[in-house]
Amino acid sequence: MASENNDTRRHGSGRGITGAVILIGLGVAFLLSNLGIVTFNWVALLNLWPVLLILVGIDLLIGRRSLFGALLSLLAGIIVVAGALFYASSANTLPGWQTEMHTQDFAQPLEGARSLAVVLNVGAAQVNVHRLEGDDNAAQGFFTTARDWEIRTDYSQSGGEATLTLTQENTNGPTVAGAMIGELDLFISGAVPVELIVNSGASAVNLDLNGMDIRRLEINGGAGETTVLLPERGDIAVIGNFGVGSVTLHVPEALEGRLSFDGVLTNINTPARFESLGEGVWETAAYRDAVDRVTIDISGAIGTVNVRDE
Repeated sequence: MASENNDTRRHGSGRGITGAVILIGLGVAFLLSNLGIVTFNWVALLNLWPVLLILVGIDLLIGRRSLFGALLSLLAGIIVVAGALFYASSANTLPGWQTEMHTQDFAQPLEGARSLAVVLNVGAAQVNVHRLEGDDNAAQGFFTTARDWEIRTDYSQSGGEATLTLTQENTNGPTVAGAMIGELDLFISGAVPVELIVNSGASAVNLDLNGMDIRRLEINGGAGETTVLLPERGDIAVIGNFGVGSVTLHVPEALEGRLSFDGVLTNINTPARFESLGEGVWETAAYRDAVDRVTIDISGAIGTVNVRDE
């Protein structure tokens, strides 16, 4: 009886391999993409979300029954993930595999707001942000995505403080957690103080904030590459929470700075003017009394953080 109980506990505590296979597959995809070896169509890849159900089904059916079953499940998972990545890498070139795309223009009037918070919910997208000239609109831009998908703008204002949230909705089917999939070129008002929040999945995010009155920048990223050019003036707070990927922050020399980092398996590169204070903290000499400065707090798992003088 004791032996049967032990076997029951051992089988019941068995862990599946679905998550590991998916994580490894995404890691390989981003590595090949960053090295310029393969270009992936992330829209096409996310269209294959039923693959997740297939992997979970394989894992439940054979992966948790025995060592042999686990090996078969691993092999099947690798084949399925490799096939999905091959499809995503070929989606722009193989006949009949193209994803029909369309571009949507949008503009949101500022409506007298004295400050602005912009929230971007990004799934798998190329995001480019720049300063918007003029003082009429809070933001404007264009969004390229798959057929039947459109960008959704939610704008509200209270006491002169406005909030603009950009998400995506599918007009002919389910939406992927409201997150944008495609390419977004966004221009944000330079006439009012701005708080920018970017929630991204597997994306490439380029934020050129030069000339903007940025008070707070928050980036929550799962995997991908993020590049930020900060303005030369202001008391700016930057908060970054990343999973797997690389982050590059261009800090103008006119801006004093402090960087604190909490994470594992991450390489930190800073310019000479950022002196190490120990315990994951770097600071420029005049930071504490500076009017124009940036406070950077970053946490991450695997990747690279580069701080560069601009």
